[in-house]
Amino acid sequence: MMSRDVFKQIRIDEGLSQVEYAKALGMSQTFVSMMENGHYPISDNTRRKVAAKFKVTPDIMEQVHRSNKLLQ
Repeated sequence: MMSRDVFKQIRIDEGLSQVEYAKALGMSQTFVSMMENGHYPISDNTRRKVAAKFKVTPDIMEQVHRSNKLLQ
């Protein structure tokens, strides 16, 4: 499962607004916001969409997750 921090960091690293990120993933901005804020879980289907659209491997997702934990 992808953490909300990783989900959000990928968007930020790509320089996208929530609206742009949502459009790229085929979902609403509200849904992106809910996932980023932990109000809705990030499904495996969404994780696969992010990985495919932004060429993010599971290793990269893990590195982002670890980096974010160190910064907290």
